[in-house]
Amino acid sequence: MNQFVAPRQRVAVDPITVEVIGSALSSIVEEMGEALVRASYSTNIKERRDCSTALFTINGETLCQAEHIPMHLGSFLAMIPLITKRFPVAEMQPGDVFIGNDAYEGGGTHLPDIVLAEPIFVEREIVAWAINTAHHSDFADRGHAHIYQEGIRIPPIRLYSAGALQKDVQDLILLNCQVPRERLSDLRAQMAANRLGVQRMQALCEKYGRDIVLSAGDALMDYAERKMRAGIATIPDGTYTFADVYDNPEFDGEVPLSISVTVDGDAMRLHFDAPPQMRAGFNMTYTALLSTVYYAVKTVVDPTILPNAGLSRALTVT
Repeated sequence: MNQFVAPRQRVAVDPITVEVIGSALSSIVEEMGEALVRASYSTNIKERRDCSTALFTINGETLCQAEHIPMHLGSFLAMIPLITKRFPVAEMQPGDVFIGNDAYEGGGTHLPDIVLAEPIFVEREIVAWAINTAHHSDFADRGHAHIYQEGIRIPPIRLYSAGALQKDVQDLILLNCQVPRERLSDLRAQMAANRLGVQRMQALCEKYGRDIVLSAGDALMDYAERKMRAGIATIPDGTYTFADVYDNPEFDGEVPLSISVTVDGDAMRLHFDAPPQMRAGFNMTYTALLSTVYYAVKTVVDPTILPNAGLSRALTVT
């Protein structure tokens, strides 16, 4: 149930229309990604393509993600819930854009990954979110002992309000960058990518109707769940374990890591036994762990599963 707007009536959509709309959603996020790469300024984004784009439901579920960098799913998972927790949805307006990068309060994987999210309005109501992340490479090196050495921490805040740039926010961010002109150009590329996603999603809703598009999105997530469960069901029930050790110049000795994977019918539970947080650039946030698990299981079970929130419903990660 949509918790941010009045409940939406899910309508029946025939499989052919679901497939057509699903292809359209995939095209939107891929086009967003190409626009971000082509409009960017830095080598890190334009040539390394260290960026990702996606559409999210209003509740913060992945509706469709471009096939760019799987780890960036972790940059997205917490962003929309954090935005809606901090800002009343009823007060949001077309042209609002939110920015964040903090691994704990901004949805990022690490501070160089800056996320921009923009609500998509149709008929004066938010129906989805356009979101992207890009790695801004001049924030800091990785040989640090704590997060404050990595760069400025940005919780979800407005960068644009009703289409108007909040220049004081932008100035604060750029002042903490080593190459501010490059960062500004890349932020503008991120803005352009999201605006493209907003326009394409609005056009799709105008063509097929808002309820049809959103119901097709629900059907696509259900389909991803069915494919994931069908793939897991082919694995014999039981608990599978693996253990290894990790060494790194940042700390002395070796660190033990282990995982147990339990398959029960069409569901899978993954439990990680890891050491406590370390004072080194080695720790991993929970959302980054989730994105890693989702991608790894998808790859093993069925690589053709759609990259949306449905694929994670059969998985429990502890």
